[in-house]
Amino acid sequence: NLSDSDIVFTYGAGARLNLAISDTVSVNVGYRYIVNNEATFNVAGGEIEVGDLDAHVFELGLRFDWPY
Repeated sequence: NLSDSDIVFTYGAGARLNLAISDTVSVNVGYRYIVNNEATFNVAGGEIEVGDLDAHVFELGLRFDWPY
């Protein structure tokens, strides 16, 4: 039994850069910042409180596109 009566405000920002190495290969670099305000949930009659959460997410990837 899960219920919630709080309004949780969440916001974030981010940027991503794709660098083409060739026609089919690219490197992806990114950053995201996400914030969640605290929330209270009722689970099976017990109250669970989740505090403020800040997340810094860094991304690094290699992408390969199959040629048609």
